[in-house]
Amino acid sequence: MMRVSPRWEDARTVAGFVSGTANEQLLAFAKDFLDPARVPRCLDLGCGAARNAVRLAEMGFHVTGTDLSEPMLAAARDRVARHPAPLSIELLNAPMTPLPFAAATFDLIVAHGIWNLARSDREFRAAVAEAGRVARPGAGLFLFTFSRHTLPEGAASDEGESFVFSSWNGEPQCFLSEPELLFELARAGFVRDRSAPLTEYNRPAADALRVGGPPVIYEGTFVMSQIDYQPGGIVSKQLLKTPGGGVTLFAFDAGQGLSEHTSPYEALVFVLEGDAEVTIAGEVQTVPAGESLRLPANVPHGIQAPSRFKMTLTLIRG
Repeated sequence: MMRVSPRWEDARTVAGFVSGTANEQLLAFAKDFLDPARVPRCLDLGCGAARNAVRLAEMGFHVTGTDLSEPMLAAARDRVARHPAPLSIELLNAPMTPLPFAAATFDLIVAHGIWNLARSDREFRAAVAEAGRVARPGAGLFLFTFSRHTLPEGAASDEGESFVFSSWNGEPQCFLSEPELLFELARAGFVRDRSAPLTEYNRPAADALRVGGPPVIYEGTFVMSQIDYQPGGIVSKQLLKTPGGGVTLFAFDAGQGLSEHTSPYEALVFVLEGDAEVTIAGEVQTVPAGESLRLPANVPHGIQAPSRFKMTLTLIRG
């Protein structure tokens, strides 16, 4: 069974979350995903004491809150029980990855201070990929996570990791730059919601010496990219392009494919919907929704669609 850090079970930490209030920027964003024709579903990852979950349920969402801290979940259940009206909330002891939900289940995903707790690059990427798997096309993502600007410019990441640092408080946590964050989210199909800025809180001035203090935080809104199938064809949509690579969203109709070829760059396939049939060096592999597969540089590979499916293709240069 996965365990949470003891600090998230400490009574003083729990009390702080109990007294906390909901994020008003989150609530404003959530209004865009209300649907008068049905009850929209929200996944609150790392829900803590349900300060956001209760307000979202009041708005009309059916909220599923997950957490690994039993004291936090107990506080959340108490908050729900004390509410003057019944609320559509379920609370589960579950990790950020894997998630115990079917694909394309949720209209809104809240990752409020949870993904920065991933203890490795791999866990961070798996958590983001799982959120992409359970998000419906067009679903919203509200993100609140640590910025790389929390740490000194010369800080060294943990051995073998790109954006995990234990130097801040003695525990491995994720601190990403803005380009890293946008790239990792795009790999799972999430792109920026251009109606709102990506905000960075607590960032010191460029010439200021940062000593202690709260972490620098990114807060932003994203949406799960939408792309329609074309009968008898393949549809693509570029989500992100950077000097270090790019992310493209594909929709393959049944019977379509990319013939075997080689590329000088490594790539990563992440299947969002359906099953992809990928051939690497003559070996055929089936990649289901929510799974990814690395395509090595300079090795022949091809992609086929026995039935229609959607995927992101991440190209990594250098």
